[in-house]
Amino acid sequence: MKRLTKYPILVNAFEAGALIALISNSGRRDDLEGVFRQLLDLQGKFQLEAGVTVTELEDGRIKMVHRDGSVVIRKRHDWERMPPVKREAGRSQERR
Repeated sequence: MKRLTKYPILVNAFEAGALIALISNSGRRDDLEGVFRQLLDLQGKFQLEAGVTVTELEDGRIKMVHRDGSVVIRKRHDWERMPPVKREAGRSQERR
């Protein structure tokens, strides 16, 4: 079987988020796993650029704080990754 050629695409943060949502809700995520993983990597870069700090709360939700002070607390999506961090009893995990 001939290997398929890969082509890069350029997306902004909004487009990447929209594509992540579309793929995750499509029921065909396995077919697009390579693209999905690339979009998740980009999401991490976008968060760093925007100065967003993500903390995993003890109840499983995540708290996102933008450098301007805006805060969002919500349930973590199944596809959202938290980096491996040492757990301390009674403490949240934080990544920046």
